[in-house]
Formats: sequence, structure tokens, C-alpha cells
Amino acid sequence: MSKTILYIEDNEDNVMLVQSIGEDAGYTMLIAYDGVNGIALAKKHTPDLIVIDYHLPGINGHEVVRRLRDDADTADIPTLMLTADLYSYPEAVELGVTDFLSKPIRRKMFLNRVNQLLNPESDG
Repeated sequence: MSKTILYIEDNEDNVMLVQSIGEDAGYTMLIAYDGVNGIALAKKHTPDLIVIDYHLPGINGHEVVRRLRDDADTADIPTLMLTADLYSYPEAVELGVTDFLSKPIRRKMFLNRVNQLLNPESDG
């Protein structure tokens, strides 16, 4: 069965790129364009991985992670903060983000990180 990735991102170009990378790798992709809808999709579908941008309309990526971690249904879902805002790194780690990757998105590096998060028992 295909693993599912939820991508929470408001930039359409980034959505198209990450969705393409994920689908080409055989993953099922769910997309939310803001944090509130992202949290709702996470609760409804329990994805295998959540990729989150920091700058989102409404609530930012850190608040999304905080709410996901505070909810028993989503607390253990691995999260990858994918952002151009490198200053958000310390707080992201403090909140329990599983991994952090800076934009611009580099296809191979992004896919390697995703594969590692979704298949932690494999050697790479």
C-alpha cells in the first residue's frame, strides 16, 4: 500500500513541485493550503508524513506542529519542516519537528529525506 504524505503549503509552485516529486516516487499526496485545513486533513487521514512550510496564512507552521503534537491522533506522525526561513529552525526543533530542510527545494535531497522519514529501518 502506498504511503501518504500531507503537504501544507500556500505557494502553488512549491505545491506542484513537491506533489510531482512525491507522486513520481509512488507516494499518495494530500495538499492543504493553510494550517487549519492541514490539521483537519491530518486528523482525517492520518498520513505517514507531514511536510510543513513555516509561512502559512492564518497560523504558521510552528503552531501547526504544536497542535499536531498536542493531539493524540497526530502526535506521532513524522514532520518535515520545509521552509526558506532558516531562523525558524531552533523553535521548530524545540517543538519536535522530526526533520528540517531549507528551500529552495532540491529534488534529490528532498526525496532522500522523505524516504528516510518514511522508511527509517532501511539503510538509505
